[in-house]
Amino acid sequence: MKRSVVHVSLGTNVGNRLDNLRMAVVKIGKRCLSNIKTSVVLETPAILLPGSPKSWDRPFLNMVIRGETQLTPYLLMDQLKQIEAELGRPIQHEKWSPRTIDLDILLWGDEIIETPNLTIPHKELLNRPFLLHLMALLDPKATHLGKDGHTTMADLADKCADLSSLFTHGFVLFPKLVGVVNITPDSFSDGGRHFKAEEAIDHAIRLVNQGAAVIELGPQSLRVGAELLDGCQEWARLEPVLAGIEDFQKQAQYRICVSIETPSPAIVQKVTKRGPIYWINDVIGKWDNHTLKSIAESGGKIVSMHSLDVPPKKEHTIKGDVVEHVNAWAGKTCKTLCSNGFTKDQIIFDPGIGFGKNCYQNLELLRNANALKQTGCEVMIGHSRKSYLSAITKLPPAERDLETIAVSSVLAESEADYLRVHNVADHQRFLTARALAIP
Repeated sequence: MKRSVVHVSLGTNVGNRLDNLRMAVVKIGKRCLSNIKTSVVLETPAILLPGSPKSWDRPFLNMVIRGETQLTPYLLMDQLKQIEAELGRPIQHEKWSPRTIDLDILLWGDEIIETPNLTIPHKELLNRPFLLHLMALLDPKATHLGKDGHTTMADLADKCADLSSLFTHGFVLFPKLVGVVNITPDSFSDGGRHFKAEEAIDHAIRLVNQGAAVIELGPQSLRVGAELLDGCQEWARLEPVLAGIEDFQKQAQYRICVSIETPSPAIVQKVTKRGPIYWINDVIGKWDNHTLKSIAESGGKIVSMHSLDVPPKKEHTIKGDVVEHVNAWAGKTCKTLCSNGFTKDQIIFDPGIGFGKNCYQNLELLRNANALKQTGCEVMIGHSRKSYLSAITKLPPAERDLETIAVSSVLAESEADYLRVHNVADHQRFLTARALAIP
């Protein structure tokens, strides 16, 4: 059966916009299109009619995908409308109103379709410079058949796109970034910066706006030599920040995915009692079955990090092949977690860079980051600003973002699902530019 090449636009200006786009791309890939290639994501001003409510003036995130399908144009349109509804867009809605997701067929190869319900090429494509720009970035040789014949997207965009006012920010959807918020006075690279609850809440919201998919709250410093807090001390740091983020979510009317990094089963119990939580980051790996089952039953995810000691001890490191050791640990841990009620899609493995490994072992794990994918679970790499970078720089941890981003660039090719980083904004800048150069 003939396969057609199709270009589809995605836009969103309500809720967790990057997450809306991610979910839409995944659903489209499962049900509609194969061999998908995605553009970068650009934030653009809302397009409104005169007299529209001020509440509608909310910036959009826009992107374009190209893929192949055996569906007819009408069946594809039906599938896209169904995905819109599943992601929260009402079937009946006011034109130009804010939307969780907007999916439109832009091009269908060289075909022209003009019916009351479907027009291809999309009738507004030539009036949307940001779409022409995204199309040209993704597929510059794709052509639009108009009154002047076939014209490439690159030529069309070049004629009408004023880049100085076209967009405000650029993002990528993958890899997903986990933004670090340390609520401590003594973390190794940013201790004290977000120790006050107000500072931590503001920083968490800032990281979301900068493109973090997950916010990780750490009330306990895990640097070498740190002292472990008791449950009451840790909760006193964490609870007001959780409350502030919950209040923000109610006001913003969208969910922020929050991860709690803790060595304490008592903290786990307190968090799960607040309602459904999303992630618990187990940095110690010695929780009892009751604690593990409480996380699984909450519907949240667990990040299981490999460690020998928490806080780590410089003199205590793995003996033998570090990749083999960590992979064996992951396989055993996966079985334990599944026996306590977790499914594999609730489990994320972190090889624990800097925890029980020397500099060279850390580098070996980074070079083999995709090995943990053998478990069938997702993988997060927490490599940001860590001590292995002292192999090539004398800069203090807080000034190692450039080196961290260089490593992130390689990890982005290794199928790591999440990169845990301190500097989300510069990672998005770098990864967006990197995406432009990938053919």
